[in-house]
This record gives sequence, C-alpha cells and structure tokens, in this order.
Amino acid sequence: MRRMGMVEPGVYGLMDDLKYDYQGNRLMAVDDAAPPTLQEGDFEDRGWMRTPGDSLDEYRYDACGNVTGDVNRGIVRITYHHLNLPEEICFAGDNIIRDLYDATGRKLRKEVYEQSLLQPGWMDYCGAFVYRSDTLAWVLTGEGRLVPQGEGFTYEYFLKDHLGNTRVCVRDSGGVAVAVQREDYYPFGMPVAGRTLAGDDPVMYLYNGKEIVREFCISPLNSWTKN
Repeated sequence: MRRMGMVEPGVYGLMDDLKYDYQGNRLMAVDDAAPPTLQEGDFEDRGWMRTPGDSLDEYRYDACGNVTGDVNRGIVRITYHHLNLPEEICFAGDNIIRDLYDATGRKLRKEVYEQSLLQPGWMDYCGAFVYRSDTLAWVLTGEGRLVPQGEGFTYEYFLKDHLGNTRVCVRDSGGVAVAVQREDYYPFGMPVAGRTLAGDDPVMYLYNGKEIVREFCISPLNSWTKN
C-alpha cells in the first residue's frame, strides 16, 4: 500500500510504501520501503525487512487471536485477563501501561511505569468522573465534558461524524464557539498528519469514541475499552 501525506511541515509526498505479510488471516509483518518522516500518522517500521522463507514474525497472537506482541510499536508483551481485556502492555526498558477493571470489564484505573517506576498522571475512572493523580480532570457528559477551571467548570462540546468519531472539540469564548481540538481520520482510524489541532488537555475519546493510548508510541493505539 502506497500512501501520500505530509512528510515534513508544509511538504507532501510519499509517506508509506507498505508490504503486508499474512499467515491465513493474521498479519505477521509489515515492511515500509519509504523513509521515516516522524510525522504523526506515519507508520514506523521498527522491525526487519522480510525475505522469502523468513520465520521471524513482527506480530504475535494468543490462542484467542489477541495481539501479544508488536515489534513495530515496540511492544514486547501484552497480557490479558479473563474478559480478553489488556491488563499490561509492556515495552522495552521496563516501560509498562497497566489497566485495572471491575468484574464487568469497565476500566477503573490506568497506570504508566517508566523503568518500572510509577509516573505521575495515573488515571482513575469513576463513572463519568475522571481523575488524574487523584485530582478531578474532567466530567464526561452526553455532549462532551466539563473541565475544572478555577472554582467552576468550562463546558466543551464534542462534534462527531456519522460513525461516532469525535472530530472537533469546541468551547464557548465570549459567545463564540472556538475549536480547541480537531481530528481527521483515515477510514481505519489513523490520524491524518497535518490535519489535527491539539488542545492543552486534549480529548482522549476520539476514533469510535474509544480512548486513545499515546504513551511510548508514535502511532497511537486504540484502547480496548470504552468509558
């Protein structure tokens, strides 16, 4: 697959030249012949160029079909619990994303470890209330979210497309709707480089309304759970 896009600010050209290797319906490797651009949305080939008969796979799976390793994202291991939800995403260098769920699979907490040390910014999910490092970060509503500001709240509205993808986040500024975040997607969910606007505290519930995981990855991951 050849994909054109922004290869550097203001310059567009060949972003990806991808070759896919399958075993049945399972993706085993992806090779990118295009040079890396370091732009958001560019596929980063961290693996090796496959040759005929090569048995080294860049993607690993368990018996249920869940991905357990992803060389191109630097994921060493993913472990799942009994509901097939990821409990730990382990990267090289003892970097870990750890999730905690209740018995029904609703996510309760996300912790990020760098070199096995818990980092500030852990997230607690209490229904519509989301806390960061034990401080209220926002309150989710049917139309968007409430963000604490001073002694009150600022209301932000999510504008979604017909597929439920959050495309624009707007807030009131003196009676005028101002866009504080904007996201455009390819059909499979990857952001379009050069077409995004990120706010100071960006919305994480984007493609299909799912939480985006950005830690340790240039290419964002979709979370497996929905808050």
